[in-house]
Amino acid sequence: MIDRVRPAFDLVMSNTYVAAGLIVVAAFVASVVLDAVVTRLSRVVTRRTTTTFDDRLVEILHQPIRSTVFLFGLGVAVGHLGLGSTPTRLTIGALEIIVLVTWTVFAVRLIGLAVGSMAATPQVTFVVPRTEPLLTNVARILVFTAAIYAFFLILGIQPTAWLASAGVVGLALGFAAQDTLSNLFAGIFILADAPYKLGDMIQLDGGDR
Repeated sequence: MIDRVRPAFDLVMSNTYVAAGLIVVAAFVASVVLDAVVTRLSRVVTRRTTTTFDDRLVEILHQPIRSTVFLFGLGVAVGHLGLGSTPTRLTIGALEIIVLVTWTVFAVRLIGLAVGSMAATPQVTFVVPRTEPLLTNVARILVFTAAIYAFFLILGIQPTAWLASAGVVGLALGFAAQDTLSNLFAGIFILADAPYKLGDMIQLDGGDR
């Protein structure tokens, strides 16, 4: 039986376009199957918890898993077509950028979900409704910075020199705006420590209350 099937399989795979199409179909099936397996296993774990964080995490994890597996299959199919080094590199680079955007969106949604969940948990004292926007924005800035760095790497651009230049510029701006930065960080610490709350009476050095 295997001896009869093998020549037919070799004949089909010898056709570049047919083989690429089969790879795309296999990648789509693999993405659906893997997503179903991960979802099934995750739901087994989430049933044992009382929080909704893990349930919502499973909900936002569907798209990245499916997209990554399917786009990986597309990349393999493009490489199998033999379009040439430049078209293949450009196409695979575009697919990598799509994967990067997909996981960046997932990371941004995960940050909002995680910080919101911690803010709603009384045991977590450093994340409260007044500091939630600050922590969310800082975490998202870090995610976007890492995504931009990965984007440059995909394009084949080494951002090391740019990072060094940005560090020098940031150091110069830091020295030039010391008072502004000190007030900014003081405001952040006030938000985090919460030494004052609504209803407190504060007397300034000039005697104003």
